[in-house]
Amino acid sequence: MQVRVQVRVRASMDILSECHVQHEFSGAMAVSVFFLIVFVVLLVGDGVLTWYALTRTLTRNERLEREKRDVLAKLDEEIVSRTAELKAMDRKLHDLVVGKAVPEGVVATGLRWAPIGKEAL
Repeated sequence: MQVRVQVRVRASMDILSECHVQHEFSGAMAVSVFFLIVFVVLLVGDGVLTWYALTRTLTRNERLEREKRDVLAKLDEEIVSRTAELKAMDRKLHDLVVGKAVPEGVVATGLRWAPIGKEAL
């Protein structure tokens, strides 16, 4: 393959350049192949990193949801046990206020009950 370049200069001199290519693979082609390989490597790397990030995010969300469900279950159990305690305490206070016998050593101080000689709670 021969390439001829002819340039005319103001002084009317003809400059002739000839480039002879002896093989089919030129420098421009090598640079373009290099950049194509770099582009493909970057594209594959981006795909792998995106897959890793999405997988990690999804499993993290599942783990956090599991932990949240466990905490809520513990809180529900605590609410049930505290509700039973409060109902028992409410029954005792109701019995005391309604007029059932006040236990010995206990004095009524307003709405609070305390043993004699001690401050009300």
